Amino acid sequence: MKILYISSSVGLGHVTRDYRLSLEFKKHGYSLTWITSGIALEYLKSKGETVHYISNELKSMGDSFEKFFKHGQMYPGVKNIIDLYKTFSYNKRKINEINLDAYDAIISDEGWEMLGKINKKTFFITDFEEFSGKFGTIGNYLIRKLNSWYHDSLAKNTINYYIGLSSPTQKNFKYFGQVFTHGASYPKTSDKNYILVTLGGTKAGTSIIHKIKRVEAGIPLMIQNPNCGESRFNPLSLIANSSAVICMGGYGSLIEVSSMKKRAIINVPYNDFEQESNAKLFKGKKGYRVVYMNQDVDYKNMINGIMEEEPDPPVFKDAAADIVNDIEINL
Repeated sequence: MKILYISSSVGLGHVTRDYRLSLEFKKHGYSLTWITSGIALEYLKSKGETVHYISNELKSMGDSFEKFFKHGQMYPGVKNIIDLYKTFSYNKRKINEINLDAYDAIISDEGWEMLGKINKKTFFITDFEEFSGKFGTIGNYLIRKLNSWYHDSLAKNTINYYIGLSSPTQKNFKYFGQVFTHGASYPKTSDKNYILVTLGGTKAGTSIIHKIKRVEAGIPLMIQNPNCGESRFNPLSLIANSSAVICMGGYGSLIEVSSMKKRAIINVPYNDFEQESNAKLFKGKKGYRVVYMNQDVDYKNMINGIMEEEPDPPVFKDAAADIVNDIEINL
């Protein structure tokens, strides 16, 4: 059976969990062809995955989305919204060229360009239920219109799977748990006496590097370069061997630090509703601190504080096998 798998190009959180799901699909004998762009496309090529040629012609939604972040906060602005819409519209036109009759089903992890337009069995995966934020009168009006389109589009899918870090509040999603990143298991952990700074797959957190380089915490800092190096796509071994992690509030990063029970300072862009929602599960937990990126942060004291605590992270479930089994039943 042939599946067309559309993975969001925003960061690496989507494509790394989708790759995890793909391993389960392959166990069932499915053939997958991928559509994505930007850094997500590079990740899949590094894995030797089959990528639809149209992916090479798409623009990166991630590149457009990164422009929404400035000085540690998320605030789109009219110019950046127009840029994102142009990227969305261009990609939608290109994807419409694909012969969907060549595939038995569509899997879409927040592949917005095809949402609500597919006359075929479509299984949608997401880690949030609706858009939110504080964007002023006009911005909030647009958010309401966007949510209306989003929920109308979801109704056209075969099944919508919610895989957020907490259980859903709305009834139009199926929920089995989360989906872990990369492979089927994480490496064994140790403590090699360094603090890892990892920013995931976007450039939205580069300001953290400039701040953290000035910190003398009494323990070596290791900065994972998001643009090059062997660990660019996969920081798991670096996380596994660290004493603690300084990261953002992205889906993949928090799944990883929690599953490997690593202390962490979680940096959240102000007004980023997804990362705020993710990070709130770690607030008040021993071994963790949550801070906003638009504020001054005393990293030295925070590092010293978490190092004295035994980490007590929230517990997540890898539901990859459950989701694939459920999709198979409904094909």
